Amino acid sequence: SPEELALGEEVFVENCQTCHGEGAGGGLAGPPLTHEIYRDLRDEDIRAAIRNGVPQKNWDFAPMVPIPGLGDTEVAAVIRYVRTQQEEAWSDDG
Repeated sequence: SPEELALGEEVFVENCQTCHGEGAGGGLAGPPLTHEIYRDLRDEDIRAAIRNGVPQKNWDFAPMVPIPGLGDTEVAAVIRYVRTQQEEAWSDDG
């Protein structure tokens, strides 16, 4: 829904954008979630990363720390927002 997407963007900007960049396109501290390497990433993988963090792999960034304080609704909305950014980025690839 448009409301879920708006919530997802708001939560992403507040909690994720500092590392993962605007539109999930990558930043100084985190990888671009719109990169091809994430095509096979499942929603459960994103949820686990938010809840539990992620060890350093694939990139020269520090490990991702867990993001505390987000409820299931906020996590689901962030996943929807990230998926929308991925779809837009990947549709530009041809």
